[in-house]
Amino acid sequence: MSYIISSTEKTRKSASDFETKALFYLMCFGPKNSEIHYFVVDVFNDLSGHDSFMRKAWDLQSKGGSSNSAKKIGEELVTLYKNYLSELTFDYSILFIKSKPDSFGIDENKMSFSFNNIDTKAANKIKEGLKEKALLMSYIDNRLVTNHSIDDFLERVLFVVGDFEKSYLVKSAVSNINPKIFPSNDELEQIFNSIRDEQSTKKNYGNIEGKSLERFDDSLFFKRHLTVYEIKLKILNEIIGRDIVDGGVPVYLTSKLSSLSPVDQNDYIESCKLSISKVFCDKNNAENFWFLFNEIHSLISNNKSKNVDQIYDMIPNNLLENVHLLDVESAKFFIAKIMEAIICI
Repeated sequence: MSYIISSTEKTRKSASDFETKALFYLMCFGPKNSEIHYFVVDVFNDLSGHDSFMRKAWDLQSKGGSSNSAKKIGEELVTLYKNYLSELTFDYSILFIKSKPDSFGIDENKMSFSFNNIDTKAANKIKEGLKEKALLMSYIDNRLVTNHSIDDFLERVLFVVGDFEKSYLVKSAVSNINPKIFPSNDELEQIFNSIRDEQSTKKNYGNIEGKSLERFDDSLFFKRHLTVYEIKLKILNEIIGRDIVDGGVPVYLTSKLSSLSPVDQNDYIESCKLSISKVFCDKNNAENFWFLFNEIHSLISNNKSKNVDQIYDMIPNNLLENVHLLDVESAKFFIAKIMEAIICI
């Protein structure tokens, strides 16, 4: 049987801050988050994460409203429950909520918890709310709504309180960058907002209501997906890219360039900046660039006494070749800029 797309929030045209916090949560802190490659927006749910081969799925429903009713929380689980009952296999079911009802009896410092952690009285109200809501939904076969299926489903659900600062989430997404080079929290929030806006454009990409899917990877044809590497590259572009474009000669290249005339030196700098800027804008090759960046960052961190040429020679050829917009000069310029970012001068 095919999976039929049936949105319960057809009128919502833009991603809220809370939905984007859910994306960052899944990318930075979600279960087995290192395996996530794709984020599919507003197809299976508010958000779903998938590995690079679309064989695993993280199903996430975000609810940004404040509710102190356990029964209401139960109702908000209905889309996750629908997916649990479908022919597709979702490996993780996550309800991302703004706050936890007092009736849950959960320690105030606990930001994620399972159904078994919830007070018995509140747990029964959740079951009641979910069952009543599921029986009202035309896209759920009432014959499948049983106490057994509800109990089994709830055993799988992870409840997460999304009380995160925007700036903290952006920093967490690129945690291998030295904190010294992070801009102000206001600027980090602007980066968050730009990713939120990009997430919104995916929600508006064509009308998919009622369309059927046989497998998870069929959803990629709807062009409603982002990748982890696209998001990280966008953040890098804002944090490191601005320094590359606006800054002068990296300290670690000063001696190498001292023999050039001012005109030749300026030409060299502008040529390197242009190449690196093109790389930052090449979304189709974001994954390879992220791999190269990680390798350079790791090599510099572990070999702080080595110079630019030595670090360059340590990079595997395939990583350099896969980022075809860089040449030897722009690659070394990029290495020198990362050195400035992570080595105390």
